[in-house]
Amino acid sequence: MPGMPGNGWQVMASFRRDSSVTQQRLKPGTVKRIAAYARPHTRDLGLFLGLNALGAVIVVANPLLLKAIIDRGIVPERHDLVIYLALGVAALALL
Repeated sequence: MPGMPGNGWQVMASFRRDSSVTQQRLKPGTVKRIAAYARPHTRDLGLFLGLNALGAVIVVANPLLLKAIIDRGIVPERHDLVIYLALGVAALALL
């Protein structure tokens, strides 16, 4: 939070523990009102969620490719497979 160096996250975390905050219910129509604000940005939100999902797949795929390079390429000395998988790692890095 502005003006609170180093304390902002602690203040926000305290809201999750404060029973006066956690016991409150949303007023009727709150979700509809928020959805109305988001509706004009549906395409942007969809693109954002899609790119986040793609980023998560890339984060998971990279170590799996590195494991395959070691287990299936370097250990059995299959140099052609090492090159192809290394190109895949490079493509993911560029993506």
